[in-house]
Amino acid sequence: MEDGAGQGCSLAGSSQGRRPCWCDWLLSRCQVVRIDEPLHAFGEARCRQARIPGLSFPDGMSIEVMRRRGIREAIARDEHFAREGFVLP
Repeated sequence: MEDGAGQGCSLAGSSQGRRPCWCDWLLSRCQVVRIDEPLHAFGEARCRQARIPGLSFPDGMSIEVMRRRGIREAIARDEHFAREGFVLP
């Protein structure tokens, strides 16, 4: 698993003590979104003007992509997602 979804699955699975089949289930429900130049520029601007101190570029991009797609739940432990109104597990 070399993409971001695979890395996230590996981290989440190992920290939660889950078995590999959990990753299969999770990855079957994920989509890797490639960031184009306009979205990248938007993400840079968002991080510079962040209302949230310490917002990382990857988290900022994830939040923006999720908003644009109408996603309201995040598989994350990061308080940035909760502060932005996402439902966390």
